[in-house]
Amino acid sequence: MRHQVGVDIAADPDAAFAYLSDARNLVSWAFGAMQPLELTRDRCLSRSLVNGAQVEITPRPIPGRREVEFDSWNAGRSDCLVIRASVRPAPSGCRVTLSAERPQGADDEDWRLICAAHEIEARILRTRLEAEARATAARGAAERTPPGCSTAPRLSGDASRVA
Repeated sequence: MRHQVGVDIAADPDAAFAYLSDARNLVSWAFGAMQPLELTRDRCLSRSLVNGAQVEITPRPIPGRREVEFDSWNAGRSDCLVIRASVRPAPSGCRVTLSAERPQGADDEDWRLICAAHEIEARILRTRLEAEARATAARGAAERTPPGCSTAPRLSGDASRVA
């Protein structure tokens, strides 16, 4: 059984792929990573908000396909939940799709929680990536502003009355 959810995101596809590829970003959108115990670019060891279990999540980027496979291991379980995030160009910027196969050891309640979490995580991811895109655009605009010029809106009216 497979669950899949996709969201359109106003962000550059390459930036979205880079964000997803870095395990340090998981803490901002993935429920399994929001209570990190150990965090590097390649690995997140955390306590899951979904079930309280200790989880190890390892992203495996596939650059040629703009996909990231996340291996998610719960302590005390022998099965691995593999989550795939794919990034595709879209008119709005990109479309990110999260998909997961039901692990063999997952009971119905575990699977419902995983599916519900993915629905919410996709929307959190959209919020985070769009915020990153806005921040990047603002930094770019500030860098292009000539020295001594303001990016503040110009006031209308009689400038001769300014002291």
